[in-house]
Amino acid sequence: MDLSDLTNIRQSSKINVSYRGCEEIREICESKINSFFERNIVLWKRVGRPCSFPLDVKVSLRFEPFNQSVLFDNSKINSIKWESVAFLHLFFINPTMVEDYKNTWRHEVSEWFATVNAIESSEWIIVFDSTKAREKKTRGAILERMKSDFSKFINRIAEIYDGSTSSMNALQNLVQFSLFSALDNFATNRENMLADYKENFNQPNFNFIRHCGLQMDLSHLYYSLGINEQSLALFDELDALLSLIVSHYSTNDSLPQWLQETHSFNNACPLLLPMLYYNEPNASMSLIEFRCLILANQILNSLRVYQDRIQQINLNDMPNLEQIKLDFAAILLRYSHHCLSTIYENISSLKLKFNHGQVQCWIIAFCIEANQLTSLLMDASLVQRATYSACSLSVLKCSAIAELGKNTKDHCFREFGEWFENGAKLCGSLANQSNAVVEIRHIVADRQQFTHYMQKYHESSIALLKHFNWKRQAKFLSWQLANFLLSSDRIEGALPYLLKFVHSLINEGCSQFLLINTLRTLVIQLENFPDLYLKELVEFYLMLSLNCKDEKEKLEYCGKLLRLLDSNQSKIRLSPKQSHLLSPFLVHLQKSASKCGLSRSPNISIRDYISHVVGTPGMQLEQKFEIENKFPSQISDYCMRVIFKKMPSSQIFSKRVGGRFPHFECSYNRLDNTSRFGCVWKGECNVPIMKDSTNGMNLSGVIEDDIQDLLIFESSKKGENSVLEPGLSTLSLYAMVGFIY
Repeated sequence: MDLSDLTNIRQSSKINVSYRGCEEIREICESKINSFFERNIVLWKRVGRPCSFPLDVKVSLRFEPFNQSVLFDNSKINSIKWESVAFLHLFFINPTMVEDYKNTWRHEVSEWFATVNAIESSEWIIVFDSTKAREKKTRGAILERMKSDFSKFINRIAEIYDGSTSSMNALQNLVQFSLFSALDNFATNRENMLADYKENFNQPNFNFIRHCGLQMDLSHLYYSLGINEQSLALFDELDALLSLIVSHYSTNDSLPQWLQETHSFNNACPLLLPMLYYNEPNASMSLIEFRCLILANQILNSLRVYQDRIQQINLNDMPNLEQIKLDFAAILLRYSHHCLSTIYENISSLKLKFNHGQVQCWIIAFCIEANQLTSLLMDASLVQRATYSACSLSVLKCSAIAELGKNTKDHCFREFGEWFENGAKLCGSLANQSNAVVEIRHIVADRQQFTHYMQKYHESSIALLKHFNWKRQAKFLSWQLANFLLSSDRIEGALPYLLKFVHSLINEGCSQFLLINTLRTLVIQLENFPDLYLKELVEFYLMLSLNCKDEKEKLEYCGKLLRLLDSNQSKIRLSPKQSHLLSPFLVHLQKSASKCGLSRSPNISIRDYISHVVGTPGMQLEQKFEIENKFPSQISDYCMRVIFKKMPSSQIFSKRVGGRFPHFECSYNRLDNTSRFGCVWKGECNVPIMKDSTNGMNLSGVIEDDIQDLLIFESSKKGENSVLEPGLSTLSLYAMVGFIY
């Protein structure tokens, strides 16, 4: 589907001009007048309208024989269609002599004049071709006779003759003036009538369907004249009026007749594309269909305004062209999201009872259509000015397909398929080009296709939400998809999404209650694949054993952790040179916690730390450490190592500068027995405090090449059964000076 396919769904109509009289002259004048309007964009100055600037109008005329049915009567403004009336009436005559005028033309012209002039504000012109009369030298006499017969309307008599460009120009200008006077009269009366009528929107006899039809008729007139902004404004008014009506009756038990009949769908899904074919609403439309009808025309007219704008700029001016595309893509997204959110509000406020499955199916199709129409201009991920609308539509689409799969049985899918196909048939030639038609057909075909599109929609939506930094909604969709896959017995497919969800909770912060409950659910599924998710099971068992509120539950997860470690020693334990990874978790000198406040490792604190350790090579050093074991049970046969890494001399002797806080340097004078302090860095307020910083050693940075620079204290290896009790314990650890692994 491309832009031209969409904007040409409904062609503009021609303005009717009636004629009577000489066919030969009519053919000549019709050709000249149509050529004039085709070549020129004329200006229409509205009379008595707030806008003072003239409108650029493109006029296309259709000449048709005169009859009384084409007369426009202001008294019928509330029912007449503008395409069925003529806005200008022409009578063509070419008498050669006065007697010819009296005997041949006068009676017919007078009868025609009496008919058209009886209608107030009707516009008419008598066109006199004086070519033959000039040859007979009777032109003046005939003209005087005509002026005598129509003495009050001399300005409506136009004379033309062969070879005179000025006379034809005068006729063209007179036709333009008279035509716009009639159009202004019709448009003004129709607008005033609609404005007066909609003031009674809260009356029981107010008929929105009739009002909508008349306003759509006026909108089509503006579109046919090339005034797309005015046409769009009328549909914006309809949208606002419908919201007023729903708001009024939301607190009223009695609904008007036309609103009582909008409680259910018709036998076809209300897609946006078929709505573009409607000239007026029908009486059986539901409230959702009314909203879709208005939105479809808002989108269509917005695209037409876009086409008008790009025709006014140089196509080589790419920055301006791209900006216009972005602006109008944002408009389409806002219109679409406003429509969908308003429908939700209307259903809730009026307590309407639609078929739940049909509503979800329609929402999916609606969001697909909205994105496809927007993509005619720009991909939604590039439209920064409509972030809220684009992300909200994606979330609603995913929620709808999740609801459809959760509450719908297979036989209902077949019913939805038939109902949707009825709507697809109304798309006409554009059905196969509509993404909504193609994808919904697959979704309702079988469960396998449904699951495929469920994952596809969620993954694309999650990517879009992350792109616009909607992290919470992205996590919600990830969790939603994982639950769907679990309910469909696709555990292996669900686990990657669950793991991403849990890690995002840990990294970005959430309540402890939410995280603990999520971990409980997750480990049940991970236990089905212990070999594949060993690392994750160890981490999550550890967190649960340290942070569950119930002591029995702590012991249960702690036991699972220890059994898992015992049964997988060959997969976890490494060589002595990588002894810092002997533990399945990192041990720091300070407490390690997640942003959620959950402990992720035991706590080791050092009391009475000796700043200088002195020893001869081969000498055994002893150091006491206070250890806090936060596990709820004993840890038997443990081996504890504390590793000190030598600080590079370049860091020892260099002045530390930088950071938020001031740095001081101290020098000691032995002779004076005094210490002097000097400030080497005053601190900088703009430097943020690193919340995740730790004074512990980053053991992951220890590699084999620099292990000789380590001092390793470890527990005694005397072979007795060592047990680390829960809580605080004081341990003696030993190190060999100069020992190299």
